[in-house]
Amino acid sequence: MDPAPVSMPAAARRWLLAVALLVQFMVALDMSVVNVALADVRTDLGFSDGG
Repeated sequence: MDPAPVSMPAAARRWLLAVALLVQFMVALDMSVVNVALADVRTDLGFSDGG
C-alpha cells in the first residue's frame, strides 16, 4: 500500500513559486546580457562575421 502523499503548506508553495520565477528571470536576463555582449567581444578579439 502506498503512503499518503505529503502536501506542502500554501505559504511554502508560494515561496517555492516565487523562487522558481526569480531563477527563471535571472536565467533569461543572463542569456540576453551574454547575447548583447557577444558582438563587442567578437569585435574586441578581432574576429570577423564570417567565422
